[in-house]
Amino acid sequence: MALNKICAKCLNGVSGNTAKYFEAICGVLSQRNMHFTYFPDPKPPAVGGEVTKMNMFQAINNAMDIALQTDPSAILFGEDVGFGGVFRCSVGLQAKYGKERVFNTPLTEQGIVGFGIGAAVAGATAIAEIQFADYIFPAFDQIVNEAAKYRYRSGDQFDCGKLTIRTPSGAVGHGGLYHSQSPEAYFAHTPGLRVIYPRGPRKAKGLLLACIREQDPCIFFEPKIMYRAAVEDVPTADYTLSLDKADVVLPGNTVTLIGWGTQVHVLLEVAQLAKEKFNVSCEVIDLVSILPWDRDTVYEWIKCERISRVGASLSNINDYLQVKFVVDQVYIIGNPSRCENEIICACLRRCGGSLVSRRHVVTAGHCVARATPRQVHVTLGDYVINSAVEPLPAYTFGVSQIQVCMQVHVTLGDYVINSAVEPLPAYTFGVSQIQ
Repeated sequence: MALNKICAKCLNGVSGNTAKYFEAICGVLSQRNMHFTYFPDPKPPAVGGEVTKMNMFQAINNAMDIALQTDPSAILFGEDVGFGGVFRCSVGLQAKYGKERVFNTPLTEQGIVGFGIGAAVAGATAIAEIQFADYIFPAFDQIVNEAAKYRYRSGDQFDCGKLTIRTPSGAVGHGGLYHSQSPEAYFAHTPGLRVIYPRGPRKAKGLLLACIREQDPCIFFEPKIMYRAAVEDVPTADYTLSLDKADVVLPGNTVTLIGWGTQVHVLLEVAQLAKEKFNVSCEVIDLVSILPWDRDTVYEWIKCERISRVGASLSNINDYLQVKFVVDQVYIIGNPSRCENEIICACLRRCGGSLVSRRHVVTAGHCVARATPRQVHVTLGDYVINSAVEPLPAYTFGVSQIQVCMQVHVTLGDYVINSAVEPLPAYTFGVSQIQ
């Protein structure tokens, strides 16, 4: 699956052989043909009572069934929703609740979201479906400038918090450019929204019900590759899960892997291989909510106890994840006030429109492991700059300033930056040059 950008954070103390270990894992992973191996949730359901086997689309269908049953104001609408949707997520709901509450819309995404905003403001619980996440862009203005800001622009007199936008996201290997994108990053910078991405059926049901009942407008991205591939024991009862809490899926003490959706399973496989082949203990965190993201859980698990401690963090980000989103996380996690000796390594890898495998996660770790202290190393394509004391030249990237301390390793496409001397000068990732 796509890991089009990779953010990595590493504490020092990694052995000299780590680089070849990462290369060995890369060789193993390159021989694997599957996108990922699905790992059912190892934890027992948080809700007691009866459970049944459900795949992800069945769990989503069950969540919407409960929402329509328990809330008379709830409505479900979108393209082809009436007959069950292209992925069958709404199958049977129109027959059960009628065409007045479950209905088709014209092929106009901005109209679907605009109608949902109006319905939510009027007091309805609006569940809108965008048939593919790739088609959400015509509704971008409605989502970002209307839904997200409605509360603020009215001085909290009105809001459309009872709006949930569901959309299938990610690639399945044959969808082409209009059926494979993961555009969650575009919405990750918008105050007033919640952006949620489940990793399996059990999480999908509880998180979707929580979104539907949430007082902020939510975008609920559904990894469509798992609609049928992911099967778990799911409680049949009505339950919700926290939208504010990341989930530590696998404890560990050497490397922290952070992801969401399908990528959690990619990282679990990386952790399994690292343990089996090199006895490296990896912890895996499912971010669950991309906006807002659970900083407290990440801070708790990514921390520096002493400068000799071995540790790392690899955080994978899907298609089109803007640099600022990752950089902001690195800046916050790397705040010197939290840990004076913490070494921050931000690895941002842009892979264009290509699918990226588990190998790229390990490659990021490889880059981090071989970072050299007290050296600045910049690679711009074939152009290389090395320095141990001089400031880096000014570069224009775009969007907002950050300042990172201690050692930093940044990979952005073909750009690589290493430094471990003084705090790096603030870099502007997009709008203007700074030194």
